[in-house]
Amino acid sequence: PSWSIIRYRSSQRNWPAVHPRKKVLQKLKDVLHERNNPTSSLKAFQSSGGDVPEPTRRQLYVVAIHQAIPFIGFGIMDNAILILAGEAIDVYLGVTLGISTMCAAAIGNIVSDLCGVLFGTVI
Repeated sequence: PSWSIIRYRSSQRNWPAVHPRKKVLQKLKDVLHERNNPTSSLKAFQSSGGDVPEPTRRQLYVVAIHQAIPFIGFGIMDNAILILAGEAIDVYLGVTLGISTMCAAAIGNIVSDLCGVLFGTVI
């Protein structure tokens, strides 16, 4: 067949100009956009009149201290485990396995990270 016949036949097809489920797909697209865009869902909760007062310096200070104390406790626990595990590995396994002090510290860091993952929510 010649190309003009194929082109003519393909142009005879009656393709829909609009996808039959365009409205359903657009709704799905909008829902996914709202889920992936956190600011779009906040617009419904934002107050238009500004009736929520700004927090005072004292309130901000209390919140900052309240949030900082667990991080300080976690840091103390993490570093203590790091030092104790690294020292124990260096003393007991360092000579046996023939590893350096830096390698013992790295293994102690792995132990400390593991303890941080396991006990992080407790602190």
